[in-house]
Amino acid sequence: MRQNLINWVSLTALRLVIIDPKQGFVENSIFYHPELKFQFPVPEKWKLLNSPAQVQMAPENGKAMIIFELSQETSLNAAKDKVITENNLTVLEATNLSVNGLPAIALLSEVLPATDANGQQQQSQSPPLRVLTYLIEYNKMIYKFHGLSTKTDFNTYFSNFQNTMKNFKVLTDQAKINKKPALIKIVETKKTASLQQLLQENNMPSAKHKELAILNGLELNAMVESGTMFKILPEIFNIFLIF
Repeated sequence: MRQNLINWVSLTALRLVIIDPKQGFVENSIFYHPELKFQFPVPEKWKLLNSPAQVQMAPENGKAMIIFELSQETSLNAAKDKVITENNLTVLEATNLSVNGLPAIALLSEVLPATDANGQQQQSQSPPLRVLTYLIEYNKMIYKFHGLSTKTDFNTYFSNFQNTMKNFKVLTDQAKINKKPALIKIVETKKTASLQQLLQENNMPSAKHKELAILNGLELNAMVESGTMFKILPEIFNIFLIF
């Protein structure tokens, strides 16, 4: 226990953190989950936020979003009914299909306005939303994707939604399943510069720039303000942890 504490204090002093890939990671625009053994593509140049409850993906302009999470239901039909009810959806199309050999249901829906205490639809200032939903059964669990945007912008992002959802598949690549935790160093920039320039100045290999951009949740050409903390690979690799 004492040695664990020493190691943790040492890591903190050096501003080093351990990134555990077992809870999901992105590599070459593919999201992998080694523990649950699935993968799906992330739309190009979209940002991704991975939390224990769900994965969120969105473009820089914020005009669309894909939400991925686990359903609490145990069958596709029960999951479909729950999604429609809890999101107040009007279903335009419903299709039973197979996603890379996995049973699934696809829904194209619109979100109904909320109702008041008398059951009357409330007037909303927000533009109406359209939603593409995929429910996929895999390994005795139901996974759900929601791709949503305004009705006006929906067709612009439909191919992004569909490409991510239709390419959900079982993860079999042992290199991804057995990926080791990564040691990351957090540093503070002393000037305003692009992320790529900061990575170069910190002697990061160019082959790692795209991966580090994803890790920082930024494009390489994004400007990073002075005083901002950002992530790089540590210069020292001979650090031994004893747990």
